[in-house]
Amino acid sequence: MQNIEIPKSEYNKRIENVRKLMREKDVDAVFVYHDELRMYNGCYLTGYWPTIESGAILVPKEGQPFLLGGPEASPYAKEVSAIQEMRSAECFMVPEEEYPGAVILSLAEVFKDALKGKPLNRLGLVGYNIIPHGIMQDLLKTFPSAKFIDMTRDYTLMRAVKSEAEIAIMSNCFDIGAEGIRAAIPMVRPGATEYEVIGAAEGKMRSLGLDGFNFRGICGSGPRSNGVVPPATNRKMLSGELLLLGFGPKLRGYSAGTNMSLTVDNPPSEKQRQLMIDLGDALELTRNSMKPGMKGRDIDAIPRQFLTKKGYGKYLSMGFVHTVGLNEYELPFFGPNSDDVLVENLTVCVDISMFNHPEFNGARHESGYVIRADGAHPLSKNLDNLIFSWRDPKGEWSKR
Repeated sequence: MQNIEIPKSEYNKRIENVRKLMREKDVDAVFVYHDELRMYNGCYLTGYWPTIESGAILVPKEGQPFLLGGPEASPYAKEVSAIQEMRSAECFMVPEEEYPGAVILSLAEVFKDALKGKPLNRLGLVGYNIIPHGIMQDLLKTFPSAKFIDMTRDYTLMRAVKSEAEIAIMSNCFDIGAEGIRAAIPMVRPGATEYEVIGAAEGKMRSLGLDGFNFRGICGSGPRSNGVVPPATNRKMLSGELLLLGFGPKLRGYSAGTNMSLTVDNPPSEKQRQLMIDLGDALELTRNSMKPGMKGRDIDAIPRQFLTKKGYGKYLSMGFVHTVGLNEYELPFFGPNSDDVLVENLTVCVDISMFNHPEFNGARHESGYVIRADGAHPLSKNLDNLIFSWRDPKGEWSKR
């Protein structure tokens, strides 16, 4: 795997884009919240993924932006963050933990420093819906006369179109996800546990340099595959079942949506194999149809109509295409009622899934693509080839 980094110049450009948005919204500063689970908005400006403590990026109209957090996170943040002006604020600390000798500031002190004493009349918030109640109350108490402007959607859409460096990192991440599936395939057999399967996959991906995961690995066999995103358990797989397998691997903070259904038995029944082929065909049809200018509702109709003709229509409970980036699922979602439009250098996941089928339960194939002028290009040909290997009776899906 290539070792690709986002260049410092790109982070500087992102800050300028935020300031352009600030001028449009007429705000004095932007407060971008992030934590270990919801790291995406902050990582976009810093390359930093918080551990244990929460934090924020404070971007004033002029001067240096600040990376805010607790004192425990500072050494690692200093190592990786594109923003090197750091402040420890009390509201981001682990509750009741003490750090003798550390300089801990109030929000009032942090804002006074960042704004050079200028008043705060209007504050833009990114992550408005996920900011903890305590931190929000601290902001309201510190700035009782300020107006708070939710800029989350504008900010999220701003970062949806990707640079070539971002696309290259995501391509590597999808390739690592494909290697995780390959490592798991030999473990999918009657009597093995779901933990054994996901352990083989995650160990392999970690060994290839993965940062972590966007969510717990999906590994549900038999009726558990109806859970849409079921994490692994000690359940032993049974003959005749399907396994829903997938992960949201993260590399340099960027995510991939990598999913593939497998049969516990090798060889599978003819009906099971045909299901896998049908899902792969729907994915390929969707991929081949996507071009700049297409609306979400028109994209969604392609796999939905195909799978409905195959008899799966009652079990199609989700949309099939969503944007992917610093989160495995991002805006916009190109669902059956969406008027959002594909544009060049947007990165998307095609997620062909069905659930609550009376015979098969749940199943899913998912891969990622970058939208170019001439259509959708795979972020990982390896992952596509794995999914389409179901067309070959002795394809990679069977190597166990």
